[in-house]
Amino acid sequence: MTEPSSEATPSMTGTATMNAVTTLVARVSSMVVGIALTPFVLHGIGRELYGISAAAGSVLEYLWLLRGGLGTGMRRYVTVHFHAGERELASRYYTAGFWWAALLRLAVVGIGIGIARLLCTFMKVEPNLMTDAVGGLILIFLSAGAMDVGAIFEVPIYVTGHTSRISMVRIAGAFLRVAFVLPAFLLFVPSLRVYAAAALLAEISSTVLLAILAARERVVPSILPRPQFGDREVRQALFSFSGLGLLSQVASILYLATDNLLIGRIYGAARVTEYSLGTRWAPMIQGFLWAGVSALTPLLTQMEAKGDLERTRSVVMRAVRIITAIAIPMCLVPCVLGDVFLSRWVGAEYTHCVHYMWAMLIPLLIGMPLEPMWMAMMARGKIGWIAFGDVIAAVLNPVISLVLALQFGLGPLGFALGNTIAMLAKNLLLRPLMNRGEQSLPPTGQALAVLPVGLAGGAPALLLLWFLKPWYGGSLATVLAAGLVGGMVCLAGTMLAVVGVAETRKLADSFLARARRRA
Repeated sequence: MTEPSSEATPSMTGTATMNAVTTLVARVSSMVVGIALTPFVLHGIGRELYGISAAAGSVLEYLWLLRGGLGTGMRRYVTVHFHAGERELASRYYTAGFWWAALLRLAVVGIGIGIARLLCTFMKVEPNLMTDAVGGLILIFLSAGAMDVGAIFEVPIYVTGHTSRISMVRIAGAFLRVAFVLPAFLLFVPSLRVYAAAALLAEISSTVLLAILAARERVVPSILPRPQFGDREVRQALFSFSGLGLLSQVASILYLATDNLLIGRIYGAARVTEYSLGTRWAPMIQGFLWAGVSALTPLLTQMEAKGDLERTRSVVMRAVRIITAIAIPMCLVPCVLGDVFLSRWVGAEYTHCVHYMWAMLIPLLIGMPLEPMWMAMMARGKIGWIAFGDVIAAVLNPVISLVLALQFGLGPLGFALGNTIAMLAKNLLLRPLMNRGEQSLPPTGQALAVLPVGLAGGAPALLLLWFLKPWYGGSLATVLAAGLVGGMVCLAGTMLAVVGVAETRKLADSFLARARRRA
């Protein structure tokens, strides 16, 4: 097979590095904003209403199933046809996806608004909080609709491969949320309605920014196309591929969304708050790490369009090493200092929530070396078996969780341990079987072998962080500072162990060169 030109490689490396770095910065920004706002909002509106807002997110996850995972299909087909030189066909896929998504979005938001009061009754909300809870939920559903419009506008930007532009908007959106929420709580009586209204304004602002950027890319003739729902071929392709992506979405929902609703029904909305304070970090960190991997997706899709399988294998293995090196400090540093962090962040009464954190983050780390491989398979359109495997594991999760919670008396911890068992089964049993015979990807064992090497490199920093806990646990600022310093030292150790000095320097040089050109 013909080797890629020396001119193309630095360009793609620079784009991928810029995409990954800005995406990770966007995730960090979201995490920082969440850390800053959570105690402010929690103490402002109380445990019960905060739990209702968490449950609303779970309901939305279910409702988005009606949308059919169209975003996944749109990204793939618009990207493939655009880079194959079939711009008119790419535009047809965008137009059809845009209007089907709009129709389904209207149904999702409408149903959400219609069941707002029913959800509050299901979660046993106190009568004196009912009006605020229902009004807040309606605004939350409207905010979700605005966010979904923005996700559609991301497609033309995604097609160019420069997803760093999307990340920059997300960074701005995170800080816009702070800019709207803090003044709102100071000017008005804190309530769920005030919080949700401020979040809605921030989401609308981000959507407008994405629309402006999408229009400038000129990937499609218009980002607001005339109503057309596509011919039979386009509809079949979109919904067939999107349906497989939908199965993975179902699996994701069954992991956490079901937990929040069941815990709320069995133990009350206040216990949902406790559970979410411990488990919220796993999807956040997974999203952070997944975002870094997903920055490669449009580039891998372009490679598939050109038939460059050898290069795909090399890029994926390189991503395995890098993402594993980053995942070790991101998953294990919170486990080490989680108890003192929760105590200083939201109060000593929430320290026990660290057990939920452990139950979610450790299995997440074990499966992380395999994520670049699944991302590559999805980029190449081979997601059927992965999706079905995810659903099989996910269906078992609520069953195992209910048995542990009710039959063994573990309470909400049983739901976290149910997640642990299901995640390990998915990552170590099901997914490796699905990768057998895939010639364009490295073997599963080769990817998993990176993890113990990385753990050895990061272990000294993690042990030091554990033993020094009495010295830095006095305040939230010192806990965060210790976590940042310890995490950076741990990252240095893992990068040296699995990536190496030369490769790390090459990545840094590529990113800096790209940044200078953009400046």
